[in-house]
Amino acid sequence: MMNFFQATLLVYKNCAELYKSGKKDNGLYIINLYYVQDDPVDGFREFEVYCDQTTAGGGWTVFSRDLMALWISSELGVTTI
Repeated sequence: MMNFFQATLLVYKNCAELYKSGKKDNGLYIINLYYVQDDPVDGFREFEVYCDQTTAGGGWTVFSRDLMALWISSELGVTTI
């Protein structure tokens, strides 16, 4: 039996994990959220998020910089996520 190549897929769940892995620049990154509990194979979904890696020690996943706009949008049922 021969083993050829075995690849390790790096999956990050949040910006803190990215920061700990050495990705310390602010910017857009891909994170994988496990959201289908009964499907361990296909339960992950990729999302592009903005990571703030410099404020207060880094590792912050930024959802909105304007909380009032976020609140107004959610009250009106408007979403861009």
